[in-house]
Amino acid sequence: MQRTVAVIGGGISGLTACYQLARSPNAPKIILLEGSGRLGGWLHSTRTEDGAVFEHGPRGIRPAGTVGKNTLLMVMLGGAWFEQGFGARHGAQAMLLSRAKEAVRAHLGMMAEPSHTIIKVLKACIPQYTLGHWQRTGLPLSLIGASYQGVSVNDCIYSAKTAVTRLLD
Repeated sequence: MQRTVAVIGGGISGLTACYQLARSPNAPKIILLEGSGRLGGWLHSTRTEDGAVFEHGPRGIRPAGTVGKNTLLMVMLGGAWFEQGFGARHGAQAMLLSRAKEAVRAHLGMMAEPSHTIIKVLKACIPQYTLGHWQRTGLPLSLIGASYQGVSVNDCIYSAKTAVTRLLD
């Protein structure tokens, strides 16, 4: 009897899980449940009238108007280590901007100065999970996605592939 596997969410992790399940030797029946009108989850691309394609990324934000048609980088600094890395002075916006530009230069090799910057200090806005929290649920589920084993696209794909391997073994 063929097994049935329900995958909840058509983001990068859910789509990877479906792909891995479909190409397994004894592929189960796969039911993908997605609540929105499109697949991709937080990943989303748009095409402008002149043909330029912008990848919004997992959590991209685009301002309206002409500014939104140019490249936008969102640099998130800190998380649980904000005060350790930047101190308790949440009003030091010039220092935060300098650190963000340093990170963009070092990691992306982009040397140009930004034409616009917006600095927001949002305390406690990045979820900080206790390591292994999802393993303590006790539920007969495979949980995948950015909330469980890493937030990058690579982490999401890897966690989906690993979960499918465990499920089919």
